[in-house]
Amino acid sequence: MQYFWVFSTLIDTKTDEVFIVKFNHKSAGQKIIHAWKWIINHKYVVGFSGVVVLFGVLLSFTLGSSSSNPFLPYYTPYQVSEIPENIAPWEFMAYDRYSDEKYDLAVTLLENLVLHNPKAAEEHQFMLGTAYLELGRPGDAVNVFTKLSRSRSGLIRRHGLWYLAIAQVKAGDHKGAHITLNRLLQSPGEYHANAMELRDLLDV
Repeated sequence: MQYFWVFSTLIDTKTDEVFIVKFNHKSAGQKIIHAWKWIINHKYVVGFSGVVVLFGVLLSFTLGSSSSNPFLPYYTPYQVSEIPENIAPWEFMAYDRYSDEKYDLAVTLLENLVLHNPKAAEEHQFMLGTAYLELGRPGDAVNVFTKLSRSRSGLIRRHGLWYLAIAQVKAGDHKGAHITLNRLLQSPGEYHANAMELRDLLDV
């Protein structure tokens, strides 16, 4: 009689518990070995696997891949303080959709406000760059935040450098992000502590 082993992974979608099930297939049929018994017999392997998974989760949490908040706890989307008065209807729609986190709807309106206007409001540029990040377009976000990082205003430049570094990390350009963060750290101010922590995590 022939035997062969097959391993399968079962995931409880309510508790996220993972069970490894070992099946013993015979020509006469199939016999299931209980998951808990296999885990007990291979506790060191399971323990090591758990450490690897935990490390991966922590790395993902830090440098991020989530579409909604890719760099927890270092990244938060640019927040609009308030919608200006006496603005054009399409501009109001851009603010409204952005504030509702409907970035896929806001991005086209913001592109019309920014990309075809060399004197576009800096807030519109921050909104557009953030929308690109939220939609998984870090390369486009880099282009927007690069311009803001060269602003004559120290405050705008500082915000621009921070978001540029975030976009560069998301785009996989850790070397570029390292350079950007060093520029940001040349003077104390907002983002200083987070910039130091994020720089130390980069793969350069």
